[in-house]
Amino acid sequence: MSQELFPSSYLRDCGHQSDFFERTIREAKRESHKLFICSTLSLMSIRSSLRRAQW
Repeated sequence: MSQELFPSSYLRDCGHQSDFFERTIREAKRESHKLFICSTLSLMSIRSSLRRAQW
Protein backbone atom coordinates (compact mmCIF):
# COMPACT_ATOMS: atom_id res chain seq x y z
CA MET A 1 0.00 0.00 0.00
CA SER A 2 1.24 3.48 -0.79
CA GLN A 3 2.43 5.70 2.00
CA GLU A 4 1.32 9.34 1.97
CA LEU A 5 4.13 11.85 2.34
CA PHE A 6 2.94 15.26 3.50
CA PRO A 7 1.68 17.36 1.81
CA SER A 8 1.10 15.89 -1.65
CA SER A 9 3.37 12.96 -2.44
CA TYR A 10 3.05 9.22 -2.19
CA LEU A 11 5.77 6.61 -1.80
CA ARG A 12 4.77 3.39 -3.56
CA ASP A 13 5.70 -0.10 -2.42
CA CYS A 14 8.17 -0.39 -5.32
CA GLY A 15 10.05 2.67 -4.01
CA HIS A 16 8.80 5.17 -6.62
CA GLN A 17 7.71 8.54 -5.26
CA SER A 18 4.76 10.18 -6.99
CA ASP A 19 4.33 13.93 -6.57
CA PHE A 20 0.99 15.68 -7.05
CA PHE A 21 -0.48 19.12 -6.55
CA GLU A 22 -2.10 19.47 -3.11
CA ARG A 23 -5.45 20.26 -4.74
CA THR A 24 -5.32 16.96 -6.66
CA ILE A 25 -4.86 15.04 -3.41
CA ARG A 26 -7.71 16.91 -1.69
CA GLU A 27 -10.07 16.23 -4.62
CA ALA A 28 -9.13 12.54 -4.75
CA LYS A 29 -9.77 12.16 -1.02
CA ARG A 30 -13.09 13.97 -1.33
CA GLU A 31 -14.21 11.73 -4.22
CA SER A 32 -13.03 8.62 -2.39
CA HIS A 33 -15.06 9.65 0.66
CA LYS A 34 -18.15 10.28 -1.50
CA LEU A 35 -17.76 6.85 -3.12
CA PHE A 36 -17.45 5.21 0.31
CA ILE A 37 -20.59 6.96 1.57
CA CYS A 38 -22.57 6.04 -1.56
CA SER A 39 -21.53 2.39 -1.43
CA THR A 40 -22.35 2.21 2.27
CA LEU A 41 -25.80 3.70 1.68
CA SER A 42 -26.39 1.26 -1.20
CA LEU A 43 -25.50 -1.70 1.00
CA MET A 44 -27.83 -0.45 3.72
CA SER A 45 -30.63 -0.11 1.18
CA ILE A 46 -30.05 -3.65 -0.12
CA ARG A 47 -30.05 -5.07 3.40
CA SER A 48 -33.24 -3.21 4.20
CA SER A 49 -34.90 -4.59 1.05
CA LEU A 50 -33.81 -8.12 1.91
CA ARG A 51 -35.23 -7.81 5.42
CA ARG A 52 -38.57 -6.62 4.05
CA ALA A 53 -38.63 -9.49 1.56
CA GLN A 54 -38.17 -12.01 4.38
CA TRP A 55 -41.31 -10.81 6.15
